[in-house]
Amino acid sequence: MDVDSIVNQVVQEFHVISVPSNIIMLHILLCVPGYQLLMTQAFLSLCPYNAWSSHLKKSNKIHAHWILQVLASAMAITGSVVIMIYKDVNFNTTHGRLGLVAVIFTAMSLLTGVPTFFSNSLKRFIPSSVSKLTHIVMGVTTFALATSCLCHGYNMFSFRNWTGDQVANGVIAFTAIFTFIMMINPLVTMCKRIYGVVEAYRTRY
Repeated sequence: MDVDSIVNQVVQEFHVISVPSNIIMLHILLCVPGYQLLMTQAFLSLCPYNAWSSHLKKSNKIHAHWILQVLASAMAITGSVVIMIYKDVNFNTTHGRLGLVAVIFTAMSLLTGVPTFFSNSLKRFIPSSVSKLTHIVMGVTTFALATSCLCHGYNMFSFRNWTGDQVANGVIAFTAIFTFIMMINPLVTMCKRIYGVVEAYRTRY
């Protein structure tokens, strides 16, 4: 089965007759690398055990995280908006609904990242521990939603018909395992931040 046949099946399955096949491919090529490649690298840039960023200064790690996160979010949001514009009916599938929620959380993650980036300047108004914890929670939730959305895309009949059930199940399992591994460091950091906030509150009151 060639690529055009696969895309045509996707079009029919999602009831988006008005969507050109190149728009669907653009949606895939923007969202998947945006969420699964650049966003994961944004997470890894802050991990102390990451190969390419472990030797960088903390300030450089933060700048790398910001650049990667902005690029990832721009690609993901653009890819999502493009398919929404061309579809006659949106959010009629689990994949579409999860995609919408992932886009919303992506935007919220970007917004919560602003006070985190300027936490020293804004600490009189927003405690840095709270702003950083909020941003981490938003980031982890966004990535989990994006992965769930992708797995529902793999679970589509057109994809299973192209690859077979065993390959589709294997790709879904690999994606889930990969997501879990990628989220270990952010989750550990989040737990530490929560503990720090609770301890600070308990000590103060």
